[in-house]
Amino acid sequence: MIATLKNIAPIEQDYYDRQQFSATELNRFFDIGLESISQGKLAVITLAGGQASRLGSSLPKGIINLGTGLGAEKDSLLFLQACQISYLQKKAKGRIIWLVMTSKTTDAKIREHLDIILKKTNLDWKNRVKVARRYGKKAVIANAQKLPKWQSGERAPVMIFIQNEIPAHDFDGQPLLSAPDRPVTSPDGNGGIYQAILPKLPELEEMGIEYFHVYCVDNILCRVPDLHMIGFAVDNKADCVLKKQFKVIEKKDPSEKVGHVCVEDGKIKVLEYSEIPKELAEKRDPKFPEKLFFRAGNIANHFFTLDFLKKACLEFDSLPYHEARKRIPYWDPATGRNVQPNSENGIKKERFIFDAFIHSKNFMVWQVPREEEFSPLKNPDSAGVDCLSTCIRDFTSVNGNVIREMVKEFCKKE
Repeated sequence: MIATLKNIAPIEQDYYDRQQFSATELNRFFDIGLESISQGKLAVITLAGGQASRLGSSLPKGIINLGTGLGAEKDSLLFLQACQISYLQKKAKGRIIWLVMTSKTTDAKIREHLDIILKKTNLDWKNRVKVARRYGKKAVIANAQKLPKWQSGERAPVMIFIQNEIPAHDFDGQPLLSAPDRPVTSPDGNGGIYQAILPKLPELEEMGIEYFHVYCVDNILCRVPDLHMIGFAVDNKADCVLKKQFKVIEKKDPSEKVGHVCVEDGKIKVLEYSEIPKELAEKRDPKFPEKLFFRAGNIANHFFTLDFLKKACLEFDSLPYHEARKRIPYWDPATGRNVQPNSENGIKKERFIFDAFIHSKNFMVWQVPREEEFSPLKNPDSAGVDCLSTCIRDFTSVNGNVIREMVKEFCKKE
């Protein structure tokens, strides 16, 4: 449904701005987040079902070489995120369970890459158990035995689950084929997390997990986990928190492909960029003409409690489908040939993670400065925005300092 000004309005005061908290308050939130790790209550979920096709690569976005200078096996988004998880785990003297959602097309390559980076960041727990045995630390050994079994046979705090696929169809509703007996399918969107993770919830609950930090893999400045947001959420007993970027004049392109956090009929919700008309996306704030009217951008970065996630998973079937017109390669039964269309020829359906937020009993919004925490990898370098060049620029700037300091720990001479 396309939005209109009759039923939606910009979000104004219904959010918490990280910059408005004092250093003392932020340190307290950080310590609460750290405590959730030391108590073994925190899991992070990486949404990694997307390929880097727009970047001219068939590899998953999470594993392509970035150009950080860290070396081929360490030059990836997943490596940067693994470093942070391992570093904070060690700092808290605890455990973080890392879940990675893949898709049919990214699963094998991501598993292969994780095999390498888990060892390089000590997340395979092999060395940890070795040291524990040497010094007779029975608690560490016992905790390791409770971890999921990784594909190498070792115990590791890592679990992979695969999202489902949805068939694509043409504009007349007829299925598109990739072969005579096989439909064209695509991942069911980030909302597919709820159906895909449901079978894992009993195991996660048994391990004592109470909180989840969920994020998209393609943000080089993503803090994994974000202990300020987690500590804030736990302290305020929130069951679902959406992190938003603050977009003002620096958002030069109103059609940037991020969802809009807004208010609809008195309730906070997210509108996908494709569902807000151009005139609203470009509208300026009458009070502050240099700013966009709808400037609160959703960056697919969230906090969930276990209870909220359970409810959202059980209500998965009620999530609406969102349709997108796409250029979809297909097999033509009339000619028996594969066709690469030059224009949009079909519909892909997907579900969005934020449509389940209506099930939250205490929903909150956490605002962060865009330049400090959001630099996504979406486009080829020719676009000049949200591309490899801008990611590396932001990562190597002062805004990447926090993450780079953690990464250094795992880039010492081997």
